[in-house]
Formats: sequence, C-alpha cells, structure tokens
Amino acid sequence: MTFSTASLPDAEIWHRLKQGDEQAVTWLMRRYFDDLYRYGCRLCPETTIIEDSIQEMFVDLWVRRQRLSDVAAVKSYLFTSLRRRLLKQMSTIRKHEASGLDDHYFFALDISPEELLIEHQHSQELSQRLSEYIQQLPPRQKEAVYLRFFENLTYEDIASVMSVSVAYLYELIHKAVANLRKRFLLVLNLALLILSLF
Repeated sequence: MTFSTASLPDAEIWHRLKQGDEQAVTWLMRRYFDDLYRYGCRLCPETTIIEDSIQEMFVDLWVRRQRLSDVAAVKSYLFTSLRRRLLKQMSTIRKHEASGLDDHYFFALDISPEELLIEHQHSQELSQRLSEYIQQLPPRQKEAVYLRFFENLTYEDIASVMSVSVAYLYELIHKAVANLRKRFLLVLNLALLILSLF
C-alpha cells in the first residue's frame, strides 16, 4: 500500500498504522523525529537515551498497532509518549545513582537568538534578552513555554503531555509570561531613565 504522505492528515496516517500499513509508522517517524528529538533534548541530557527512546516508541507503536485507539492529535500523543518514556528512563538511571527524579528534574531550554528571531521576528537584542529571561524560569514553566510557543501545541495537548490539568497549565504559562513581562518592563524603564539623562 503506497500513498503520498504530504496530502494525508495525521488521523489518516494513524488509521493506516492501525490497519497494519508499515509505511504509516515510517512516515510518522520521518515527520516527527526532529520535533521529538528537540523536545527530548530539553528533557534529557543523554542523546543516546533520547534516540533509543524515540526508536523504541515507534517500535512499540507498530507492535501495539491493533490495540491503539483513535487519537485526535497525533503529535501530542507522540510527545506525551516520549516524555513518559524519558522520565521513566531517567528515573531508573537515577535510582541506580541513589537519587530521586523530583529532586533532579531536568528541562533544558537553550534558545538561540537566531531561533527566536525566526520564530518571533524580533530584533537580535530583544531575542537575546528574551532567551536570557526564559533561562531564568523554573523548569516546568520553561517546558510549558517551549511546548506552547515553539512547538505550537494547544493548552489541552500540553496539559496531556505534562500530565497536568488545563487550569494548572494556564496558571503556569500565565506566571511565566507575567515574569517575562515584568523583566522586560524593568529593562524598558531603565533604558528610558538612561535616555532621559541625555
């Protein structure tokens, strides 16, 4: 069974996967591997664990294809699956290192100024400041901001990925944005003060 992947929506590809079409799982992997890998790098510092987890996830999808339910948002489903798999892997590793996952929660969000420039069409200086301010956010806020504004997931999808309620997620993102806004206002007020001196 062959098909053009560019013209088929995710739901159709998912349906074909459930029906046993090997090309469907290959297409999903090609389409989402880069996004999943970037997201995985923000959750786990070990690239081999990330790559293995993505591969295992797609193998599991193929093996369990007949038991899969219909999903409304395939990308969200894959992000959730990868997140759970990576957190489980990291928890297992940390147990061997005699430390707990909650004490060492990791979420890296390294945003280059160029990436922000492309994504938000801001000036180089504004992008650099925003990146610095985002780095100062708590890990859960960084993750929520990344999924919302860089992966363009809906609040419902992000809540599912992060295993939190939508209400909590709104509060989390609101706090992050308020924190960023406050920092920008301080810088703006300082700049205006300096300019007024001249």
